[in-house]
Amino acid sequence: MFTRSNSLATDAIALILTVPGQGTDRGKTAPRGPASSLHPNTEKEPKFNNPKNGKGRSLKLTHTAMDAVRCHKIAQGEERQQLGSLWEDHDLVFPSQTGRPMRAWSLIGGPFKRLWKRVGLPERTRFHDLRHTCATLLLTQGVHPKFVQELLGHATISITLDTYSHVLPGMGDQTAVAIENALR
Repeated sequence: MFTRSNSLATDAIALILTVPGQGTDRGKTAPRGPASSLHPNTEKEPKFNNPKNGKGRSLKLTHTAMDAVRCHKIAQGEERQQLGSLWEDHDLVFPSQTGRPMRAWSLIGGPFKRLWKRVGLPERTRFHDLRHTCATLLLTQGVHPKFVQELLGHATISITLDTYSHVLPGMGDQTAVAIENALR
């Protein structure tokens, strides 16, 4: 179970554990959940649009990720109460400290660079690398590419296979063994 001893660390853990299902292109760093994304604009109010495919998706999170998100939401509620009328409610899962959409710098700049260092990742680690790592780990564990495609939100399985086929070189051997076993 996660405890709220360090706001940045807990927020970062919750965000990192849910990142595979989030689009992390520039301007899409403040998900309201899987159904919308933030697009940059010059207006004071954030502008949210539907995802590229026009439909949302549900994410199944691990127990660890759910614990982290629960802890994050409890702490966020406490911070929201302390801010009172200064809090801007945009129904975001991972907002800034005032409830507004998180700026891209928060994911690529100082706060996460410090976290990377603390957990032993190279400083040059990009936030998007976490999605690639997750997909690679799942595929090397034998998770079907269709499930990985759905988790990442790729429009087609060909995008997933084109991107990650390099981690599946041993699949030819598995295929040969499977057909041999099937014909026995």
